[in-house]
Amino acid sequence: MFLNERGSVLRGLTNKQDAVRRALAREFITMVFRGENNKLSGIKEYADRFGVGAGTVQGALADLKAAGAVSLKACGAQGTYIESADRSRLLEMCEYDIFIGLLPLDSSLCVKGMATGIFEAFTEYRLPIHILFARGSRNRAGILLREKCDFVVMSLCAYSYMHKNARDERRDLCSIGTISGYPSEHVFITKRDAPFSMAETQVAYDAFSYDQIAIMESLGKQHNRYGECLGVQLPELVRRGEVESALVERKGLGCADDFDVHPIEHLPAQMQRNLGESVVVVRGSDHNLSDLLSLVLTSGLVCQVQREILEEKRIVTY
Repeated sequence: MFLNERGSVLRGLTNKQDAVRRALAREFITMVFRGENNKLSGIKEYADRFGVGAGTVQGALADLKAAGAVSLKACGAQGTYIESADRSRLLEMCEYDIFIGLLPLDSSLCVKGMATGIFEAFTEYRLPIHILFARGSRNRAGILLREKCDFVVMSLCAYSYMHKNARDERRDLCSIGTISGYPSEHVFITKRDAPFSMAETQVAYDAFSYDQIAIMESLGKQHNRYGECLGVQLPELVRRGEVESALVERKGLGCADDFDVHPIEHLPAQMQRNLGESVVVVRGSDHNLSDLLSLVLTSGLVCQVQREILEEKRIVTY
């Protein structure tokens, strides 16, 4: 058995040297992108970290050098450094064919701006990215755990709720930091001219959204007779009269001519702030990927591009 840097089995490769070569390439590419302190760990440290022999590590390093991915310089007692690197070759050795990011549905300009910013950030590093969209932070977290994508985006509120309340395996997911704004104008909607009372009106909500679950719990309205609803169906359910009211994100609602819109009052200030910040969530066991994504996505570029999209200074691209 051979291990990764967090002690988990290296998956996808049956040959120890191949697995270590890929892990080293993934560590080196982040070092090269950062352009700082390209000093390697010692052979024994790598061997202990990956759970292999020193010869396997030396063989993996020889493979990287033979492929022209890196050139190493030994400096005696000072250690060994990456002297130069061919980024394209090194990325090939990483086996990062394409990164897959999973975002909330792009039904608002806020999310379109976020997606454009993420696309621009990866393009700046010449990294391949495929952006997909899925409703519900609870769903996106599950897809990430099943290793069907490399990272997901949710609000800071959703991430905090997940860590506090979700099953143990979801606590293995970790945030690499905030990257941009997040759609946060949540409101209740009813049919036009229908009565509405915060105390008495039954409210349907998307039980696959940690944001909406957190809001309903904060307001003491999480228990209702509607059960688990799909977020995309909520406006139509209200329009048909099948539910009295629904919790929706205002900018994702589109035309509200058929509805009365009721602002939400008395949400805790910290929750309101957390609803408006987006975070990138990754699998905690994939340390090298976390480091790389942190470098690519938390520089402020995503937020800048999103702001330009919202101010109509540039067009959506992803």
